[in-house]
Parts: sequence; C-alpha cells; structure tokens
Amino acid sequence: MNQPKVTAVEVNPCRSNLVVPTGSNYPEAQYTMAGFSFVYRGTKRFYGEDCFNYNHYQLSDLMANKFPENGNEHQPFSYIQKYIEWDDKAREWLEDSKELVSTIRDIKSMVWPTICSVIRNFGLDVIQLRNVLGLKDHQIQSLALYIDLGYSNNWGQMRTGKTPPTIIYHWSLFLKGLQCDPDGIQTCLVVVPNTIKYTWWNEINKFAGYQASALSDVIDGAKAKKIELWNKSSVFKIVNYESLRADYDIIKKVYQNKVYSLVLDECQAIKNWSKQTQKILDLFKFNPPKYFTALSGTPVANKPEDVFNVVSLTAPTLLGRDKRDFEARYCYLGGYTGNQIIGYKPKALETIHNAMARCSVRAMRNKVGMDLGKLIQPVYLDMSKEQKSVHDQLRDKFYSELMGWTEETPVRVNNALAQYIKLLEITSGFIYDNNGNVILTKDKDNVKIQWLDEYIADYLDDIGKLVIFSNFVPLIEFMRKRYAKHNVEAVYGATKAEERQVAVDRFTKGDSHIIIVNMPCAPGLDLNPAQFAVFMNRDFQLLKNMQAEGRITGYNQVGESTIIPIICNHSIDINLEKMLDTKKKNFDIVMEGKAMESSFNITRQDLEKLLSDV
Repeated sequence: MNQPKVTAVEVNPCRSNLVVPTGSNYPEAQYTMAGFSFVYRGTKRFYGEDCFNYNHYQLSDLMANKFPENGNEHQPFSYIQKYIEWDDKAREWLEDSKELVSTIRDIKSMVWPTICSVIRNFGLDVIQLRNVLGLKDHQIQSLALYIDLGYSNNWGQMRTGKTPPTIIYHWSLFLKGLQCDPDGIQTCLVVVPNTIKYTWWNEINKFAGYQASALSDVIDGAKAKKIELWNKSSVFKIVNYESLRADYDIIKKVYQNKVYSLVLDECQAIKNWSKQTQKILDLFKFNPPKYFTALSGTPVANKPEDVFNVVSLTAPTLLGRDKRDFEARYCYLGGYTGNQIIGYKPKALETIHNAMARCSVRAMRNKVGMDLGKLIQPVYLDMSKEQKSVHDQLRDKFYSELMGWTEETPVRVNNALAQYIKLLEITSGFIYDNNGNVILTKDKDNVKIQWLDEYIADYLDDIGKLVIFSNFVPLIEFMRKRYAKHNVEAVYGATKAEERQVAVDRFTKGDSHIIIVNMPCAPGLDLNPAQFAVFMNRDFQLLKNMQAEGRITGYNQVGESTIIPIICNHSIDINLEKMLDTKKKNFDIVMEGKAMESSFNITRQDLEKLLSDV
C-alpha cells in the first residue's frame, strides 16, 4: 500500500530536555495515518495538518524504537525520511535526534569514548571522578545519561551508589549558573523521605565538598524557621515529601521565577494519587524544573502501576496519556467497582520494562562488582499451643467477616488490612488489648523471641554485628531492653533524624553489636560491615522488605549477606511469604525484563489469601 505524503511539522528544538519516546507499540501505518505530535518542555505542542489530529506518543526522536539490547531491529528513521516531507527546521531536528539516540545507546552500552566525550563536554574530568571522588564505572555512566537527557531516571539496585553522581551533576549545574552559563541553575530542590534528609547533607559534603554542604539547607524545624530556610539562597534545599506538601504555598512564592533542578529520591513515594503526589505534579505545571532526576532502587514499590506517575514526569505519555490510558493499555480491570486492576495483559509487564528503559539507567549489583552474594535462610517455627489458638481464633473471625461482604468498599478493605496486621502482631509476640495497651506474649509462648535468644547466645560472638528488623515499635522497645547488655542501638520513629546516623555509627564503627531497625526507617542507612539480618516479621509491601535487605548488601558490602526471616508455620506469615513471592516475580519482569507471564490480584483476593487456612 502506498503511504500518503504529509507536510512536515515546524519544530523548535529544546535539546536539553529531550527524552527518548515510546515507539514500538504502534504499527508503521499509524505513524502517518494517525499522525504524530512533537512535545518539548516549556514550548507549545506543534501539529501538522489534518492528519496530525491524533496525539502520538512522543518526544525527541519520535520514531526511535527499543534499543538493540531489547532485540528490536526496526529502523524508523529511514521510514520517516521516505514518507514525510520535512522542512529545513524539521530536517535539522531529525538529524539532531538521530545523534541523540546514538549517544544514548552508546551510554547505555557502556561505550567509553562516548561517555568520556559527554562528560568532558559538560566540563568534568573522568579521571578525577574516578580517582579523586571514587566513582565507579556505572556511576560515571549514570552521570553521562543525566547530562545527555536532562530529564532521566536512575533505577540502580539499592546500595549501588545512585546519590554520588546525582550530587555531582546538580552541583555542576549550579556552578554553571554562577558563571551565567545558560545551561546552569540557581538551586537544586531535593525531595527525600524524612529518614534520609541528613544522610543527603552528609553525602553532599563528601562528593561536592564542604563549600556545597555549607551553602545547603535541610528544611526542618518550626514554621518560622522553615520559612527562613526556604527564602535563603542555597545550593541544595533538602526537604521531605510531607514538608513539601505542607509548605507548598511558600515554595510557590520562592520558586516562582527560579531556574532550578529537581531530584526525587525514593521516588516511589509518588506512586499513588495522594495529596503529596499532587503537589509534585502541580510543581511541574506551575514552574517545571529545568532538569529532573528520579532515583529509586524499587520504583515498583508494590505493583507494576506504581511506576506510572514518576515515569510520566520524565517522559509524559510514555506509559499512557493518563492513568486510565495506562490501565487500558496494560491491565485487566474488574473487582466490585469494575475499575480495579485484577491482572495484566500478555507481555504488558515486559512492554512497560522496555518503555522505561528509554529514559533510565539501572545498575545491577552483580554486574557492577558490588554484589558479594545474598543468602535467604528463612527459619520456620511452630507456634506454641496458646499462641496458635489466639491466632486461629482471630483469623477465622476476620475471614468469616470477609466472606460476609455483600460489597467491597475502601473502608472495609482498610479495616481488613488492619486486622491482618493484628495477626502479624500475634506471631511477633504481642497484642493490643481493647484499651490500646500492649500485652506481650509470655516468654515460654513467644517462639520468635525464644529462637532469637538462642541465636544471639550461640552466634553473636562469631558474626560480630547483627541487624534486627521489625515493623512493630512495642517489639523494638521490648528487644532493646532485653538485649541491652550487647550495647544495642535502635532506629525507629522515636529516634530523631539527626540522631539516627549517630546510632548507626556506634553500631558500624563502635562497640555496639546489635541494631534494631523499624523497617520504614531503613532507607538511607548503611549498616555494613554487618552481614547478618533477622526479620522478626515481613511487610505487606515488597519495597520495604527489599530496602531493609539492602542495608547490608551493595556499596560497602564486605562479604556474603545472610537474611533470616522468622516465619511461624500455619500462620499469616506463610501466606504473606507466598504473596511477596508473586510481587517479586512482577517486580523482576518490570525492572529486569525477565520473560515470564504473571498476574497480581489485589484487594479482596489478597485478603482472602492472607486470611485463608494453611
């Protein structure tokens, strides 16, 4: 069939924020019959004549498909040149885009002449990065991708060192701004979980120098103090996600006319449509950052759709025009309302993986020389007769209530999840009474504590350092007192942010032999040289478990790490492990591109599995 000729679109290239587009989901015929659009940040959307009335997806080198490592040999540029008449501006844009694609492909393929050229043209020295600052090859690769794309994602596995190249990149952009370079910025806004605000400040001091850290501010304290900090001139402003939401009106005034860059660390925090997510999205609408870097070792925090928001900030419409479009492309919907994701279409997860790869880089520990091994050694214990009786009575009661639902509502689901947590509390050795008081299981009936007592007595002298993870504060406080003679440290909600690093230092560098960590506080902690971690319970979210495991693996790992989940037989612990295994398979497909079919059921189906007898 003869393809129609179409008139070219006039374009106004904005190279610094070009992002590689989607591509391969659409047949060639649709490229001309349905039309395309070109989108550049900070400019209008350009359309051609009538045949361009459909908004194709999308950016810089419009027709670029998957890179060679994804196994797609399609060559789109020759097709464009054959069937589309380009004016001079568009022809220049096309050549520029072809060069960009070639550069990105070289960077992702670790072609060193290209990487060195990109970094040198940016004004940095690869030799200094490697020999003075200690960056490893994959970190230099990440830096080159930041430079070439402007808007990019770093999905490096946890503890592969994503922060150092990110700091160096944005510090360099600030220095360019001081020199009135048009590519420079006035400040960098770093949004992080509350637990790692001061960790970021310490890393800035290490990789950008004392001057950079002295001119950077952690936004903390009372409202008056925070207003003062927001209005100060800073290289980096470090703020947690909750404060960004609370201080948004102040931020709008401060950043109204600022040229700035934005870093979202642990960006899976904007996976859902919460108010804090909306504030991030509003910031992009109000005054979009000139440069943007998203960091996460686990962007698939719980479910594959978690990646949609953050990828859409990097490359709008890459995974769909909006959440509904994403669901129509990749998901099966159902449930009580008919709008819940109950599964994924064939090859959908692999397609999401391939799309994300075009605007991101991911370092794997076992491929960059940082993985000395991780051994998962679960311990299976039989509950005492009394503990099992309490567990089974509550489980049967909750399951009966679940089966009695005539309709599914968020309130009911949340209530059921709260009851599922009660079952985890029982297997962990405590329960709350009707007045909210903590009742600890007697030692003779608390099988997990019995096992931990014996493990510490038998092995602590040999292993030297032990990390214990739990989601439950009463259990943490109980263990802190119980093992006090081992100079135990604890990091949980009651530990102030500035005190957490002190506690970690006493454990990693001092004479403390045990540290007990609340899993939500784990991100950002480096607990090496510890090589052994015990999980008193697992979390429903895959992300929290992986982040906790990552505290003794990766960047400063000194040997094979041993992870010991303690699991009670015939309990909710067993069902939770099975569910986490399903989530891990979905994570592997989206993040690693492993070819396997899988689905992930949620809401009521999840609860039925969690509360079912085993």
